[in-house]
Amino acid sequence: MKNRIALAIVVIISAYALLGCSVTSDEKYIEEQIGINIPEPENISYVDEHGGFHGDGHTFAKVEFLAQDKQTILNELKENSKWCELPLSENLNLFMYGGMRDGTSYGYNIAGELGIPKIENGYWYFFDRHSESIDASSDTKLFNRFSFNLTIAMYDADTNILYYVEFDT
Repeated sequence: MKNRIALAIVVIISAYALLGCSVTSDEKYIEEQIGINIPEPENISYVDEHGGFHGDGHTFAKVEFLAQDKQTILNELKENSKWCELPLSENLNLFMYGGMRDGTSYGYNIAGELGIPKIENGYWYFFDRHSESIDASSDTKLFNRFSFNLTIAMYDADTNILYYVEFDT
């Protein structure tokens, strides 16, 4: 009986240690996805609603930073070739905020659904994770498919807030 209890304790401790080593914080996960080092946030809201059919859903994070970290973040973004200065490309703007192009209405408004304001001053990052993507940094084929698998991040330099979105349909 004592051997079974000891074995159970060893198994539980081992499992906890293994899981503890593989778990990453929300900030570290975002950092890995967008390719920049981010300072410890003042506040973070993180929601992962994936889990639908074939992993459909979205992940959303609003990461607020201390004022003293603004220049560090801006330096990271300026030095990273995968980040672009706002405004968003036309396709990403239609995806995030909706609008009209060539007589077609794009009513996605992902930003509105997630509470992301229109950002005037800052940087953006895009990564196309779709299986048909040839160039993951290009959004030119974004509306030529029946589904979306993408990551968008936007940093608002005026409010010192990073918005992170993974969108999968």
